[in-house]
Amino acid sequence: LSRGLGDVYKRQDVYCPQTDTWTSIAPLNTGRCQAGVFAFNNKIWVVGGSDAWNCLGTVETYDPEIDQWTFSAPLTTARRGCGLAELNGRLYCVGGSDGNQSLKTTEYYDEATESWILGPSLTTARSIVSVVVVQNRLYAIGGFSGKKFLNTIEYYDADAKEWTKFAKLQQPTVNEPDSINESINGDTIISIISNGKVKTPTESKKAPEKDKISEDESDTIIIMPRPIC
Repeated sequence: LSRGLGDVYKRQDVYCPQTDTWTSIAPLNTGRCQAGVFAFNNKIWVVGGSDAWNCLGTVETYDPEIDQWTFSAPLTTARRGCGLAELNGRLYCVGGSDGNQSLKTTEYYDEATESWILGPSLTTARSIVSVVVVQNRLYAIGGFSGKKFLNTIEYYDADAKEWTKFAKLQQPTVNEPDSINESINGDTIISIISNGKVKTPTESKKAPEKDKISEDESDTIIIMPRPIC
C-alpha cells in the first residue's frame, strides 16, 4: 500500500515488536494506494484504493496463518480514500472518492450473503476520511469534501440507522485558555468546553440525549485543532 510505481504498490511488510524488525509478507494481488485497511475476523482487509489511474472496487483479505492474499466480494462502488471500521460485527466502508467526486455513500459487508450492501449515506461527502467506533457509534471525522478539507464530525447510530452531524468544529487559538485538544482515549473521542469545564459529549448538559449541539451555542464548543484527513 506504499506510494510508488509498479510492483511497489503490491509489497507488504509486517512489524514485530518483540524483535523490533520489519519482515516482508506475501504481496497483494493488485497493486493499490489510498485503500481502506482494517483487521476483521482475524484477517487484514484491504478495500478499494487506486492503481494510480483508476479507482478500484476490488477487495483483498490476508490470512496470516498461510501468508496469502485472497480476493473477496467487490464493493458496489469503486472508491479510494474510504474509511473502514467494525460496528456490531459488520465491516463498514465509509465515504471515499470515485475519482470524480467525494462520496456520501457507505457500504457494509454482509457475511451471510458474502456481499457488500449499501448503508445509510453520510450527511457530508468525505474522502480520505478517518473513522472510529466509540460507545457503539461509528464516527466519521474530517476528510475532504471535494472542495475543501473538513473539520466536522458525524456519527452513525445503528439503532436509528442514520448519520447525525455534530455542530461545526471550531479551531482553538493559543490565546484561549479554555481551548483543549483531546485525542481518542478510552471512550472519549472529543471534548466539549462548557462554561470553562471540559466534558465528554455524554456528560455535557448541552447534549443530554443525542449529543447534538447547535452551532449558535457559544459556551459549548466541540474542539478539533484543524481540518484533518
